[in-house]
Amino acid sequence: MQKPPLGITARCRVARVLDGDTLDVELRIPARIRLLSCWASESRTKDAEQKLKGLAAKQHLKDLAANGLGRVFIPTEEARSMSDVLTLERLLGRVWLDGDEQDLSERQVAAGHAITTKGGPPGT
Repeated sequence: MQKPPLGITARCRVARVLDGDTLDVELRIPARIRLLSCWASESRTKDAEQKLKGLAAKQHLKDLAANGLGRVFIPTEEARSMSDVLTLERLLGRVWLDGDEQDLSERQVAAGHAITTKGGPPGT
């Protein structure tokens, strides 16, 4: 058996989708997860075009997460402190739903609702 990467992995249930790249999952306590490698347009903005894209990304993530059960992984191998795995009170991580080969970040990017790097070109 290959040694797993350092991190936190737990069974979870998707409780709520906040926007196209952020969701709440329930472990034993609620945790807000900021999906890694997934930058979606903001749904809470005054920019009408960005808001429409952000709302579409949010709805797509809601549709993907409808069954809700899966696992969350918070990588800690390169973390030196808790601030390295947190951003704006959200844990940085990846979520796989049961039966899926791709995590939610990969699925959002593949569907054109997000990019892998902040400010990067579409489809990356």
